[in-house]
Amino acid sequence: MGLVSSRLLLLLVGSPLVLLPAQGGQARSGKALEIKILSVVQTVTQTDVEPKGLSVGDRITMTDRLYNLAPQFGRPKGALVGRDSGTVTVRQGSADFRGTARLPGGTILVRGRFPLASALSRVTVVGGTGRFSNARGTVSIRALGTKGRATNVFHLTLP
Repeated sequence: MGLVSSRLLLLLVGSPLVLLPAQGGQARSGKALEIKILSVVQTVTQTDVEPKGLSVGDRITMTDRLYNLAPQFGRPKGALVGRDSGTVTVRQGSADFRGTARLPGGTILVRGRFPLASALSRVTVVGGTGRFSNARGTVSIRALGTKGRATNVFHLTLP
């Protein structure tokens, strides 16, 4: 895997999303929530289109385990709280991302485009189910120095 490919994997590794209310894990109507998660890659599948190597049109599909970076959902820091999955499609100088996080009480849907050369990526929360129904906001994804790990900080608003 080349430098760009490795960088993309690091950026995307925690990207499939992650979200959990930082306020005791309770989603509240009309409240702004900050959710802090550690995403750890479980599987990665890359579909390489011509030309060989990371290029426009390539797809990377990932699944991750999600751990609390703070006490949330009534569980302590470090607890396994969910899983996520996502697909990245490489564009010219950027990547499109679509993902779903599965957490206690519901799911959160994420969509967006981010630059490949950025250390911090930000994508949009476009909805959810259960306690996260109609969630809106953003998630900031920062790859950690350790391969396959990223922090995900969600800023959510629920109707």
